[in-house]
Amino acid sequence: MAKEHPEDYCHICGGKNIVWFADNDLWNKVVDNR
Repeated sequence: MAKEHPEDYCHICGGKNIVWFADNDLWNKVVDNR
């Protein structure tokens, strides 16, 4: 299982991670596909 994203900030691109805020499942897929 992917690690939880701790805040509304993208550690990959350094920008605001609004998508994670709206859909944590999508973030998990992004991390899983790195």
